[in-house]
Amino acid sequence: MGHPIAPSTPVLMTALKDLNQSSQAGPLPRVLSGHSFWASSRQVQILIGAGQARLWVNGDPPAPPAEPRLTVNGVPGLAAGTTNASR
Repeated sequence: MGHPIAPSTPVLMTALKDLNQSSQAGPLPRVLSGHSFWASSRQVQILIGAGQARLWVNGDPPAPPAEPRLTVNGVPGLAAGTTNASR
């Protein structure tokens, strides 16, 4: 038997180097070094441990907006009725 995957929560982080990002629906714009981004709580320790990002602190660039629901290739709502879109 496998173990259930714990739910993730968004965590605001700051990139320490340029990062690629993607969703199940495809690639998303790169996160440039020094810019803020939202990560899954499951990815936080991996990003910190690899020296790719750190937790956001007051004074860092403002938080980007969260990705709108059902977005594909930057188009909100395009994935309505599919199973692999952001929710």
